[in-house]
This record gives sequence, C-alpha cells and structure tokens, in this order.
Amino acid sequence: MSKISIDKKTGKVSNRLTKPEMVNDRVMQMLYSGVMSDFLPLNAVPHGKDLTLECQPQGLVSAVQFFSAPVDKMTFFTFVEKVLNVIQNCVNQNISADNIDLQNDLVFVDQRSGAVKCILWPVANNMRCQSPAVFFKQLPFIVRFFPGEDVSFFQKYGEYFDGLTPFSVDSFGKLIEELIKSSPARNFNAMQQGGMADQFQNRPPLTGVPDQLPNQPQQGGMPGQFPNQPQQGGMPGQFPNQPQQNGMPGQFPNQPQQNGMPGQFPN
Repeated sequence: MSKISIDKKTGKVSNRLTKPEMVNDRVMQMLYSGVMSDFLPLNAVPHGKDLTLECQPQGLVSAVQFFSAPVDKMTFFTFVEKVLNVIQNCVNQNISADNIDLQNDLVFVDQRSGAVKCILWPVANNMRCQSPAVFFKQLPFIVRFFPGEDVSFFQKYGEYFDGLTPFSVDSFGKLIEELIKSSPARNFNAMQQGGMADQFQNRPPLTGVPDQLPNQPQQGGMPGQFPNQPQQGGMPGQFPNQPQQNGMPGQFPNQPQQNGMPGQFPN
C-alpha cells in the first residue's frame, strides 16, 4: 500500500506508490488539462524504481483547520454538499471515487472563494480505499459550532449511517437537503442570499500547512450519542451547564447568516 506524507514546513502532500500500483495516464492527463478543477494538480516524481505523486495545496486550509473555528450549521451543510458534488463529478467522468483521498486533513477549503478542493490519486490498482461513508460519519467530530447553534439535526444525520441502507451520493444528498429545509426559515432564507464564501469574509485567515492542529483537543462531536462519556468540547449550546466557548475575533454571530447552498445533486 502506498504511503501518504505531509511536509510540516511546506504543506506538500506526497504519495509514494508501491507495487502493484501504477499511474493511470488517462486520469493524470485529465488533472493536467484542468478538466477536473475540483482536484489539486499533481506532479509525478521518480524515486529509483518507485514513483511519487506530489501536490502543493497553496492558499488552502484543511477541513480540520477550517472547522477549528466556530461555524453555523448552514456552513456545515454547504461543506458536505460541496464534497458530495466533488464525488459525483468524479463518478460522472467514469473515475472511481475510491481514488479521492477523503481524510479530514487532506480535504481543503479556499477561504476566499469557499471552494472545496480534494486530492484525486490517478492510480490503477489502487490499494488505498477511501470510504465516503466513513468520512461523512466522522466529520461532525471535528466541527465547532457557534454557541447556541441548533444541532438537533445530528440525530437524523447519525441515524443515516446506523441504518441498513448502503451509502450513496444521491440518498445522502437528499437527507442533507431535507435537513436544510427543516431548519428555521430565517436560516434557510439567509442561506439563499449568498454562497459559502460569504460565511468566510469575516473569518481571520487560518494559516499553516494542512497538517492538522495536533496539540488542540478535539472540538465537536455528536451530543447524546455517547451519554456515559465525559464531554470533550462538544456542540456549544447543547449543554446548558457548559461554559460558553468564545468565537474567533472578527466573527459576528448576531448578524444574519450569509452562507449559501451549492448546486443541486445530479440524479
């Protein structure tokens, strides 16, 4: 199995292939040509008999870094929908979605535009199977929400993964749409006024390489899922006796939300 490494100084992500893995020339050419703009450009660097694929996520922050600052639930929904769109666009090009590296520190956000960028390894005989279901199921555990944010939707969100229905972009996308529509009207209407980038305009920039913040305790989680465990950050506002967490400087939680919903999911 190939080995992924992240240079802590430069942020460069490297994937050193091992037998029987080899580069898929068709997919590599598509990445070079810019046809697949959802993914970071790659370089192939020989190392003796081995080959290493490299990419440089410049000007981007990882999902771990992005969600270390408080967000509202519409920003969370929008992020989920954008990753779903990336997966669907890959499938539409007859490329296996298993080649998308869906790890929290390898999915990136452009804070200026709100775009979500992923890494697609153009590898035949890929030995690294990245499950979208696992990625989305674990995603809430890295998210911090604004104090008082309504996160009751997590019950239905978690039930989707606990059920017997296999994960699919279509069925999970419909669930997210239902959760958005069932949210209070003020949030839904405000979401329609702009895109995901609007949510970031007042955020102080998160700097550093896409190597998650190792010394920071986990923020987030699904309240109520594990009642006997001590709270580890959690969702602000779910626990009345918990001291309120402060947001990042420059946030204005009392202003109307300015984030939005991306495109619809293809059938």
